[in-house]
Amino acid sequence: VNASKEFDPSELTGTIKIAVTPFLLSFIATDLFKAIRKEAPNIQIQLLNWSKSTFQDLINDDIQLGVHYDIAHAPKELIQKYLVTDQYYVYMNREHPFSSEVMSINDSSEFEFATVIAADWNSNISFVEKILKLRGLQSNITFRSELPSVLLDIVANTEMIYPSSGFLKIDEHTGIRRVPVLLDNEIINGTNIDKIFIFGIGSN
Repeated sequence: VNASKEFDPSELTGTIKIAVTPFLLSFIATDLFKAIRKEAPNIQIQLLNWSKSTFQDLINDDIQLGVHYDIAHAPKELIQKYLVTDQYYVYMNREHPFSSEVMSINDSSEFEFATVIAADWNSNISFVEKILKLRGLQSNITFRSELPSVLLDIVANTEMIYPSSGFLKIDEHTGIRRVPVLLDNEIINGTNIDKIFIFGIGSN
């Protein structure tokens, strides 16, 4: 028996389930699918929305991998491997009265927010609220949803602003523009809010 045989993903068959935070799922799905399919053409790929049960599903191997921002309370049974650092932007209607090329935290406190709900990350309170509170500023969270597509539709038709991932791909005809938001490597309650990790069970 050749115990030294190297792992070859092209020989994999069956199904791989990957849970991805809603912040990223619809934005990276195509690229993620293509990258996996290139290396492992014989498997079925299922991309799932990260939910409240995802940590336990990963531990039970019902889901094989997870992709999410840093989560300070992740179970110790899981390993986290740094993947990439995100760049946050504020998305707004092209006719929005804010006209600067970048937005500061202080600037953002003047506007109504639409924010995404992501399990295990900001289900109860958004990081926008936490960041503004740390600076002694009030936040006005007007709308929240688990679906980024709904948030984009709301933003395109109102003067609300939507802070989200730089991986979000905007069609030129959506009526939405984006500006970078200035953050200082924010760490909130032990969480690096711009770092993205892969979660999974380590091998013994």
